[in-house]
Amino acid sequence: MRQLSFFTASICLLLTFTALFSACSRPTASQSRTLRVAVAASIAPAAEQLKAALESSTDHPGLTVEITVGSSGTLAQQIIAGSPIDIFMAADTTWPNKLHAQNLTTSPPIPLGQNRLCILLRADSAAKANLTLPAPKTAERNPLANADLTLRILTALSNNPAFNRIALAKPDLAPTGLAAREALTKLNLFSTIESKLVYADNADKAAGFFITGTVEAAFLPRSLARKALEKTPGSIMLGLPNEISKPTEMALVTIKRPDTNPAAAQAWLNLINSPKGQKILQDADLAGN
Repeated sequence: MRQLSFFTASICLLLTFTALFSACSRPTASQSRTLRVAVAASIAPAAEQLKAALESSTDHPGLTVEITVGSSGTLAQQIIAGSPIDIFMAADTTWPNKLHAQNLTTSPPIPLGQNRLCILLRADSAAKANLTLPAPKTAERNPLANADLTLRILTALSNNPAFNRIALAKPDLAPTGLAAREALTKLNLFSTIESKLVYADNADKAAGFFITGTVEAAFLPRSLARKALEKTPGSIMLGLPNEISKPTEMALVTIKRPDTNPAAAQAWLNLINSPKGQKILQDADLAGN
């Protein structure tokens, strides 16, 4: 809960700023009743729930939320190019910081939570590779591999013919892909595994490759790995330990736009800061650990 508490303290500062701004200027005719939110693929399931909660609220009749999903890098580049976005929820802090450095945001990035890099394996491929993996404990929602087991799995992915195709979001655009590349490089395995990698435009598409059986393994953020696991019974999911890959810090920024409705932006931030919003993040495996 430390991560959520830090997020709460940070977002309160932005809410104060937004409230003051809103009090000084009424929404004009040019300000939209539509809130446009750009969301990293790994955060999209939670964002859809936030959208449903806000649009159904009687406190904001007529307000609609448009969600655009993509990799953090692609979305940030679209914002820089002038895409009409009010709020950007990124899978890391790098891209929000770049937007803030270019004076495109109303405030510095706000911590949003954490996502951990996970490995998903097809059970039949793991068996062919003679990978004996511990059965997860019933109550263990987010099982972590230890460093030795992680090295054994990653070595098998690199060298064993049971794993021919491994999904990964593009490292230059997706923080999860970058984290996977850094972990493999750290273990001196990237050069041997590179020819097996099937690159996806974002983490959700990488998950799709695994779900459809296009690949035998995938590097995914925890928030999407669990959903992929639910759709592929018998598959194996393990989180990489901190010694190999630390959780990725996510961040949110509001974008400077003349037609943004301050009340709508504040409503979204208020929802995230509420117990309901924080539970949505927790249930989506975005609250940290």
